[in-house]
Amino acid sequence: MEVKRVYFVRHAQALDRERWHHEDEHRPLTEHGYRQAEGLRRALARAGVERVISSRAYRCMDTVWPLADVLGVPVGRSDALFEGGRADGVLTLMRRVRARRVALCTHGDVMQDVLERLERDGVRLDGGMRFAKGAWWVFELDGREGITAASYHPATTD
Repeated sequence: MEVKRVYFVRHAQALDRERWHHEDEHRPLTEHGYRQAEGLRRALARAGVERVISSRAYRCMDTVWPLADVLGVPVGRSDALFEGGRADGVLTLMRRVRARRVALCTHGDVMQDVLERLERDGVRLDGGMRFAKGAWWVFELDGREGITAASYHPATTD
């Protein structure tokens, strides 16, 4: 049986909250953030990703849109990935999504909660407790949908 792989992405760099005077959900990426999104596209385009799911926040959608576009798949949305989401909801989403390779885009607080939960559950985090903007984790899930491996990958813009 093939291992399920989840690419768990933190959105790329967005404008500072203090400089954005509109709905935070609509806060866009910076120029650097768009370059990080392109780096993500290049890094994951050949990974066999079948589905792309994101928080509804523009900064998350814009982070994974280039990847989804090159793959020819839509960007799905999940409230489990939105700011304030909890590890239980994200882990349930990871287990339930019907794809062998899926990219999920979320926020720093959600990613931290998931990583802390995995660490408490005894999953070795190869790369430590890290969740920089534009970076991603690769989780491997076994046939019982438990995470057996977790490796960190920093953002790239080249």
